[in-house]
Amino acid sequence: MSSPAIRRRKKECSSKNAKLPQYTKIVYDNSVHVIAKPVLVKFWNKYPEAKTALERWHQIMKSETFTSYAELRELFGSADQVGDLVVFNIGGTKYRLITVVHYNRGKVYIRHILTHAEYDCVTGRNDK
Repeated sequence: MSSPAIRRRKKECSSKNAKLPQYTKIVYDNSVHVIAKPVLVKFWNKYPEAKTALERWHQIMKSETFTSYAELRELFGSADQVGDLVVFNIGGTKYRLITVVHYNRGKVYIRHILTHAEYDCVTGRNDK
């Protein structure tokens, strides 16, 4: 489930022939058990230059415990809190990993993985 604004923007972008990938929810927990890593693999197969950065992000998320956004920001300085979402810059600013983090349960749910251009389209940053 994604926010109404993202769903609306995705529909608008889709009508402009911008195809946004639909990824299923991935859950990470502190027990180092990763469910549905193939979704990340699918993305980096499409964008091979994202592989190293996504693998690094994945490794960090598996091995760390965050109890608050402030703790997460200490490790991921470019992560942004956008409402209930946490947006990670992956590969510098080439990709956006949009997540929901449940600090109390130690889980991260991936909502979307987007290129910079797709993210700008969805958020309206390329509107003039």
